[in-house]
Amino acid sequence: MLSLSKLVPGLGSAVNCALRNQARSIYSANYLGIENFKSYSQRFQKENAQNSNTVKQTVKDAVSKPDGKIFTEDLKSYLYQTQTDEEIDTLIEGIKKHQNQQSVSLFSFNFDGPLMRLLYSLNKTDKALSLYLKDNSNFFNKSFKVTAMLMNKLIEEKRFDEALKVGDSYFKHHKSVKQSAAADSKEAQLNLGNILRLYSEALLGKNDSGALKQAKQFLKDASELKERLLDKSIAHVILLALEQKDPEFAFELLNQISIAMQKDLKGNLKILTLIELKRADEALNLAEEMSRQKQSEQQQQVGALKRVQSIFFRSTLEKLQSAVESNAEKKSRVQTLFDTTTTRNEFFKTDIKEFFTQVIDKRPFNPQQQGARGGNQNRAPNQRFNNENRQPFQQRQQGQQFNRQFNNERRPQQQDRPRFQNRDQQQQKQQNRTNA
Repeated sequence: MLSLSKLVPGLGSAVNCALRNQARSIYSANYLGIENFKSYSQRFQKENAQNSNTVKQTVKDAVSKPDGKIFTEDLKSYLYQTQTDEEIDTLIEGIKKHQNQQSVSLFSFNFDGPLMRLLYSLNKTDKALSLYLKDNSNFFNKSFKVTAMLMNKLIEEKRFDEALKVGDSYFKHHKSVKQSAAADSKEAQLNLGNILRLYSEALLGKNDSGALKQAKQFLKDASELKERLLDKSIAHVILLALEQKDPEFAFELLNQISIAMQKDLKGNLKILTLIELKRADEALNLAEEMSRQKQSEQQQQVGALKRVQSIFFRSTLEKLQSAVESNAEKKSRVQTLFDTTTTRNEFFKTDIKEFFTQVIDKRPFNPQQQGARGGNQNRAPNQRFNNENRQPFQQRQQGQQFNRQFNNERRPQQQDRPRFQNRDQQQQKQQNRTNA
């Protein structure tokens, strides 16, 4: 296997996300813009039904003839009307020929994003994978948005080994351009962080001794290169280590999680690790301390409460209860934690592994960006993923906006107050100065 961390440039520290944002992993078809792409294609087919056969024949003739000229607009029209395997093959040959035309440098349109969405929507995963992994072809340009969509599709289909191959290919390509300013930019690092999320998701999904070995090697390389991994990726590896009965490795990894991670999440991971280390007493003491802290925080805010907002996964408390089953006093203490934790909270009802592998389904593409403008299609995925990581900055902006609004609400009372009630008062003031 190709070593991951030797192939990627340095990553920034983990972003201080809210609890929900920290639990994000694979993405829904709606989030990736697949549903909007399908909707746009259906509308396009309906509006251009009369010219459909003509356009398809034009593209076929241009592909088959050595001197055939392929126009961008014809190829786009053909793409949004493609349905069959034969049409897919014609489309791919057309795109290859289109890329080799000199006019492309002047009138560029990147077909990689729309083509991947087409193959995604038609469930042609094997075709997409074959095109992406071809060593002698730069067909998809190993772009972030295409890589994210393909890895996401493979993880959905539980083809974890192939998803890891795609990730390795992406990082190998990125290594070749990492000296460029674009590769070292903050945007490129955020994109890498999201690919790492999918990569660690695939490792956790693979969930065998080989996956743990791969994870250990990639973490070792990251340490040697002084690269800081995202907390989300570290949490995935911790869960993988616990699944593979290597709690010692998981316990060491807890120190790699930054303070940016929500403390309740880290607390649950630590409790589970202590249980696997046969240190149930420490796990129980930690759980009770977390409960007391949460009760204290809520009492300061809304007064005394008999039940606290959930800070435990149900599976965490169940495993803790099982670990102290033989001791009646400790079992009673765990039951108290159950009783003082609300069962209405979704956090409590979800298994911790399920929580870290939830599908993201928000901020879908604007359908207009799925249309004819190549530039918008190229930028939308990066903007969407980057906004995920910028939430703390957005929160600060909201706070600053509130302060400005508050100050502006006070100023008009002073600004609108007339310096003199009328002209006579102004003249009188001037006369008094003259007499003085």
